[in-house]
Amino acid sequence: MRGEDVEIPSAFYTNVLNGSSTVPESIRFWTLSSLIIQQALTHMDPQRQGMALRIVRCMPPQADGKVYSLLECYGQGSFPWKNNLESQAVLQGVESLAGQAVIMHKVVAIHPYEPEQPVYTVNGTTGLHNVSAAAYPIQRSSHVAGCLTISSLQPDFFTAARHTLAQRYADLLGVVFHSSEFYEAHRIYLHFMPAPDEQRKYLGTFKQRVAALLLDGMKQKQQIDAHLAELRTWQQFETEFLAMTAPENEY
Repeated sequence: MRGEDVEIPSAFYTNVLNGSSTVPESIRFWTLSSLIIQQALTHMDPQRQGMALRIVRCMPPQADGKVYSLLECYGQGSFPWKNNLESQAVLQGVESLAGQAVIMHKVVAIHPYEPEQPVYTVNGTTGLHNVSAAAYPIQRSSHVAGCLTISSLQPDFFTAARHTLAQRYADLLGVVFHSSEFYEAHRIYLHFMPAPDEQRKYLGTFKQRVAALLLDGMKQKQQIDAHLAELRTWQQFETEFLAMTAPENEY
């Protein structure tokens, strides 16, 4: 990117803000998320040198009112990543780059060739070498809804200017979340989640579980759409994964 390209076009801001008030609530998150991530990917990787952007959101609190994990809910990429990253969705916790950004309410980055830095998991980077990655919190004041994660194959990609630009896209993503999806710091109690490859051994039943919930809803004459069924399925997996990592989570 050239120096003059580190600002989000004002016309794009206008389109997103208009969409936040005109797009039906039932599809607002997915419509605006796709719009913003596609713009950010084109803006930050115009020559398609290898980048992945993902939205990671807080899972709904459990019965005790605490948020225990994050859901990687939407993403797009350029080669070697897939264009649509939804099929790679996993739950993330305190062990992840996203988790650290959400807990600390600040940008957290890892760079290649820095062996002394902390090791955090970044989904979708298995087998890729020298990947730079950063996570940018999506927040309103002291409340956080999740983060935007960016992985790049370009060496030394995350300059100060690019960090600023990426955080602006993260801030813009704040409009796609409902105010009730922003949580106070004391409610963020992230636990450990299994590694992405381990989770995928179990996530193969995801579609069957969603279908079963939809069928059960029809039998019970309850209104449940596909998005709600998917969320409830993720909540099932969250409970199971928390049980799998229980010894690690006793801290």
